[in-house]
Amino acid sequence: MRLRAFPPISAGLLAAALAFASLPAAAEDKPMDPCFDGTLTVKEVLDACEAFIAKGNDDKKLLIRAHSVRALGFSATGQLDAALDEMSAAVAIDPKRANSYFMRAAGYDASKDYDKAIADLDTAIGLNDGDADYYLLRASSTATRPTTTKRSPT
Repeated sequence: MRLRAFPPISAGLLAAALAFASLPAAAEDKPMDPCFDGTLTVKEVLDACEAFIAKGNDDKKLLIRAHSVRALGFSATGQLDAALDEMSAAVAIDPKRANSYFMRAAGYDASKDYDKAIADLDTAIGLNDGDADYYLLRASSTATRPTTTKRSPT
């Protein structure tokens, strides 16, 4: 995903998200699912995560992670609508997880849908007001959003 105003932040966020996605979910895990092992091509990751989601899992964190990894893959290949769909699925799984709103907001921002980006960032900040990235992206989206207010005649 490419953020206009913060290219170093977006590259950092992508790298951090991919690193997070490749971490084992728990020490007692069996061999890691290909969705999360970090060694596949983007297409292979998208397919592996789709299979992981399709087979079902009771672990909400892993399901959110699979949707997030797919969102990053779609984003990397310029498929922002598909990335937004994945993040919307993550939000639906756990509406109290601030980072899912943040990631979806980044997609809306990249799609120039600033009002939706700002709404998701407001939600993310409401859930976790301690993450500076949420405020930075909100400031960027707000500054970039076209103003449509008309001046009243004086």
